[in-house]
Amino acid sequence: MDGLERSNSQNPLPPKPEYEFVKRLLDVSVGLTLLVLLAIPLLCIAIAVYVSSPGGVFYRQKRVGRHNRIFELYKFRTMYAGADQNGPLCTAANDSRITPLGRFLRRTKLDELPQLINVVKGDMSLVGPRPQVPRFVEKFPPEQRDIVLAVRPGITGPTQLMFRNEEELLVNVEEREQFYIEELLPIKCQMDVNYVTQRSLLQDAKVLWDTAKVLISGSLIEEPLTSLAITQQRVTPRDETGDANLIGWK
Repeated sequence: MDGLERSNSQNPLPPKPEYEFVKRLLDVSVGLTLLVLLAIPLLCIAIAVYVSSPGGVFYRQKRVGRHNRIFELYKFRTMYAGADQNGPLCTAANDSRITPLGRFLRRTKLDELPQLINVVKGDMSLVGPRPQVPRFVEKFPPEQRDIVLAVRPGITGPTQLMFRNEEELLVNVEEREQFYIEELLPIKCQMDVNYVTQRSLLQDAKVLWDTAKVLISGSLIEEPLTSLAITQQRVTPRDETGDANLIGWK
């Protein structure tokens, strides 16, 4: 489907109909409420993007969602028009393609707010695995791809919180896409598998709480990934307490 090959295996996850129903109900109600409450700030950001550099207000990119479905993810545009066609998919903090306003929006994560539209539409959830572009999803191990794509991707999640300073990690990396695919993507994929297999409303509430703390104070009990000893990095399955074992984070 759209260049992505489905695995022949059955859905590896046990159904959670009550959880899925309540979560979708919360996604729609919270998503709509936030869009209404944030209408004026969203309008102000849109005007600022429009007047700060030539190009559209929104940036749309094809991502892979639940059950391999391709959808368009919305963000406020943070790069100069057409810049995504000239350079790697992975962006570093010092990327010259980013506009001055875009640097602020990316640092504060305000560029992600239009994804509330994706949540209301049903493309995404508030909490879930980060949606990847098709090129990167093709690199997932098939058994992990089945698990990660069994649920809606999210605006935030354990992986997004851990890698929230990812662009800073890539500043001194010459081959960004190769580094991302070979070193970061396997870690992210396993973390997303850990989330999906242990998903619950309580876990989602904790992720949202942690996300709010990060956005308000910029801090969290667990520090983001700020440096890598890649040869020592491992993300192992969750232990009996339900916590992911992160080995080698610095």
